[in-house]
Amino acid sequence: KEGSRFDLAIAIGILAASEQIPENCLNEYEFIGELALTGDIRSVEAILPSAQQAAKKQHKLIIATANAPEARLVESLEILPANHLLEISAHLHDRQLLEPWIGQIVKSDRANPELRDIIGQHHAKRAMELAATGGHNLLFYGPPGTASRLPGILPPLSNQEALEVAAIHSVAGKGLRKNI
Repeated sequence: KEGSRFDLAIAIGILAASEQIPENCLNEYEFIGELALTGDIRSVEAILPSAQQAAKKQHKLIIATANAPEARLVESLEILPANHLLEISAHLHDRQLLEPWIGQIVKSDRANPELRDIIGQHHAKRAMELAATGGHNLLFYGPPGTASRLPGILPPLSNQEALEVAAIHSVAGKGLRKNI
């Protein structure tokens, strides 16, 4: 194993092998999280791609509560956040079920400034259009806000595109960004 993201899954496997939790229900879950020595479940990076895979397999995802907002971007997924290993044990024994996470998905309503608002600067505007169309890099030099109209050239992301961008940010360790 690399990193701590499989600590929780390994602990659940050990508990099932030693018959401390029922083994028959584990196939419907995926367990991802770092496990502290106290039994606390800590968040991990890159939870979004794991959540997408869990949704494809139609599994429920048990993760640290801190990871739930990011995993919530996958709409067809049942997320069961937990703070401690004992909570998961109680859930698997049907003593105290974990509550599914139903947090809101916040979508950005921020409007980008329009390119047509720029007066003059025909060469600069053309350079922005070409860079955006061809996926090229562009360096602007000037006062703050000089290049703030560049995102306004591109159409808004579809839900699938936004999810792909969010997954890249998740893997890169940038976490959930509000304006995706």
